[in-house]
Amino acid sequence: MAKRRKELKLERAESYERLEHPGGEAQVDFGTAYVGQPGKLVERKVLTMSFPFSRP
Repeated sequence: MAKRRKELKLERAESYERLEHPGGEAQVDFGTAYVGQPGKLVERKVLTMSFPFSRP
């Protein structure tokens, strides 16, 4: 990768995208969580939803 990066003259960029959500709209994300059950971890799919303007 280092060699290829030099060939392409790529540098690490510090960038981000600001997320803006108008009031009254929800933010939703899907993911995976591992839940502990007696003697094992079980994979579960999760849906997380937040309302940006309802947070203190």
